[in-house]
Amino acid sequence: MKDKEYRKQRVRLQKRVPFWISLITALKPWRIHCVYYDTPTDIPQGAQTDDHYSKIIARVFSDWSYLEATIHWNIEAVETLTNDELDRAITHELSHIIVNEMREDHIHHEERVCTELGNSFYHMERANEIAVRAFLKRKKKKKI
Repeated sequence: MKDKEYRKQRVRLQKRVPFWISLITALKPWRIHCVYYDTPTDIPQGAQTDDHYSKIIARVFSDWSYLEATIHWNIEAVETLTNDELDRAITHELSHIIVNEMREDHIHHEERVCTELGNSFYHMERANEIAVRAFLKRKKKKKI
């Protein structure tokens, strides 16, 4: 990956991740760090899932006892995502931070829970955005 594209994707994440953290109140007390990799094999535990060898977008390592987490981003995978897909991925990864302490032997159940939570966060924000636009439109009409 070229440096210019790496920087572009990193900036993209640096704008979007804090936005989503600010909306998910359960994450307010957490210290969340992001690490960015342009070489997927450098990501701790690799950039492939245990089951199906697809490239992962990120890996989360969470220390719930100290409310600290690190998200390791696969910039190569991030580059392929639209902004909506990236927002969904971000909310999914942030959900891992919330539910990590419940993890048992396998991550399969946690993945499903995080997908559902991430979708919920994503859709709540989109619904809020639509409601605000509608409110501002009505307010503007009243001034006329």
